[in-house]
Amino acid sequence: MESPPSSRRSDTPRPPATTEDPALILRAGGARARLLPGEGAVVDELSVDGMSVLARTPWADRVAWADRVTRGAPAATEDEWVRRWRGGWQLCAPTAGAPEPGAHPRQYFHGAASQAPWRVLAQETARAVVEWSDDDVRITREWTLAPRSLTASTTLVQTGGRPRPLSVAEHLILGGDLFAPLSRGEGLRLETDAEVSPLGYDGSPTGAGTEAFGGRWSDFDAATPARLGALTPRGERRVIVRAGESSVEVTWTGLPHALLWEEAGASAGEPWNGQVFALGVEPTTTPHGIGSAAPEGVVELRPGQSLTWTTTLRVRPASRSAERPAP
Repeated sequence: MESPPSSRRSDTPRPPATTEDPALILRAGGARARLLPGEGAVVDELSVDGMSVLARTPWADRVAWADRVTRGAPAATEDEWVRRWRGGWQLCAPTAGAPEPGAHPRQYFHGAASQAPWRVLAQETARAVVEWSDDDVRITREWTLAPRSLTASTTLVQTGGRPRPLSVAEHLILGGDLFAPLSRGEGLRLETDAEVSPLGYDGSPTGAGTEAFGGRWSDFDAATPARLGALTPRGERRVIVRAGESSVEVTWTGLPHALLWEEAGASAGEPWNGQVFALGVEPTTTPHGIGSAAPEGVVELRPGQSLTWTTTLRVRPASRSAERPAP
């Protein structure tokens, strides 16, 4: 299918046909995913055999795409971005983390594409292809659902006439029924072959260096403080989260790091109000969360160059705990 001209800016709001931007529903066996092209092409719901695995904010049902069109997209501040965030899994691009003041072209928190409308290029029962572009970047993203997994394969192309610094992050936030052990006073267990660098909760490097993953980082329960760390894999790029007899596995290629965000209702201020429970496993170009304000992890693409990566979330519900997750 021929792509729309790259000069067309997709971060310009488009009038909706109804008060809500239409959702695309993907199905494969007992798996169901809801994709919202008008909200950063986010998958805000994913269930496998009736078990939901993605985080959902307490204010998710109050987020309206039509309201964002009225206010304009993308979000100008972190607070505004968070208030529009339903939860789920979306792409932060063409920058990730905090914007760099005075940057040209202008940067936004978690990137202009993360909550802006995307174009639908193709849709099948278990597959959808979407695209976003600005004056010099085009991003094509293919979502593929299988009975036990969801995969996002993404290519970012520099279509402009001069080099541009970029950073990306898969904002993949776990929650839902996967967190059932927390309600029973139990915890989740994380496994990965990676070193972890503690970060400030704003994503800034602390200078504390790296440490082996395990101990305080591998246990997630109601007593876990709100915290953020950067993972640098030493072997396979993989994080496994075990929740009772259920588990999920996040694997990725093409990106060197991942951010680990642990929020077990510990943030009392607005809009969190101690009600947000989320576990982020976020493959990224950067070993921090402050965007291009820190040079490490920023990728500069020359005209015509591209960046390609793939992230897969595999789900093993309790009833299938003895089986290996399907690809």
